Amino acid sequence: MILRSWLQRLTSAVLLGTDSRNRRRFTRRRANDAAPSELLETRALLAANLFVDVNNTTGTEDGTALHPYNSVQEAATAAAATEDVTIRVAQGTYAENVIAPNTNLQLLGGFAGGSADDYANGLSGDFAAADLTSNVTRITGDMNSPVVALSPIAKTIVIDGFVISG
Repeated sequence: MILRSWLQRLTSAVLLGTDSRNRRRFTRRRANDAAPSELLETRALLAANLFVDVNNTTGTEDGTALHPYNSVQEAATAAAATEDVTIRVAQGTYAENVIAPNTNLQLLGGFAGGSADDYANGLSGDFAAADLTSNVTRITGDMNSPVVALSPIAKTIVIDGFVISG
């Protein structure tokens, strides 16, 4: 109820150009005047989470903990459509070269994930906490290109919890 009242006062102040608490008059700007602040961004406030587990051999992959991708590159490709992404990768060896998307990305390894039987029986993998000692996660690429390629971009990329070779 209090929130509704506050929102009504705020809406009234914006529409009428006054502050309902102290009745100050706001200056209205014409459409072509420079705005005093930036427009709100249209991106989502919460980052997307994608999951990868080489043990998901069910053939159903959508990047959720229930149906994780079975390659890091599949998740990286899916991440390209989102501004802020965390990709959590389960233990195992991923024999592939990965091209990081042009997005804010956290690529995190060391999660337990699940077994092939777990995924076949409709159980989610365990991506709650990383344990880098028990859940070794490797990306092994070929010698023809970088194992993890980062293009010259002005985004934030964090890669943690992997043994990278090739």
